[in-house]
Amino acid sequence: MSEQALPQDTSVLKSIRSHKKQSFAGPANEKTTSNPMPTRRAAWQGYSLIEVLTTLSLLSLLALSTVGIMNAITENSIQSAHAKQSRKDALRMAEIVREDAAKTLSTTVEASGWPVTLEHEKSKTIYDWNELNGTLTRTEIADGSNRSLERFLLPKQSKPRVTISNKRMKLQIDLPNKQTVWVIEARLKNSVRPQRTLQ
Repeated sequence: MSEQALPQDTSVLKSIRSHKKQSFAGPANEKTTSNPMPTRRAAWQGYSLIEVLTTLSLLSLLALSTVGIMNAITENSIQSAHAKQSRKDALRMAEIVREDAAKTLSTTVEASGWPVTLEHEKSKTIYDWNELNGTLTRTEIADGSNRSLERFLLPKQSKPRVTISNKRMKLQIDLPNKQTVWVIEARLKNSVRPQRTLQ
């Protein structure tokens, strides 16, 4: 028998080879997606000079406004604390002035109005006004040495003055508001006439 070669179908062979390549290499038409790298020009792009100056101006304005508000709040807090403390000191001073007056035998008032000296049996008390600090100082002296020292805080721009007549001593504090006056009255131990010294 004679052997005859079978005819080969070229289209079938090409299809088989193509299938093998795709099985090992994957789909030929598959596309990979990735973010493109930014260009150097896009990476170095920044703000313009006008934008920077505008931002700095706004920040400076905001900082100045904040500082102004904080200063106003701080000033109001200081004034409120000063007024509260001065009221407490005035009440405490009223009690002490009455106690000193009750044991006073004689008084001495300087020509300028301050200091005021209250002479007791074995000691003396000196009241002096410090306008710069806004404080009224009380110094008790016994046996030639200071026994105690107290300071009373008064409202700012107040004007205290002492008047003595017969058995009464009056400490009047004129406040910045002309319609408001604090008055402390005390009874002296003896009927005394204040001695005034010449400047």
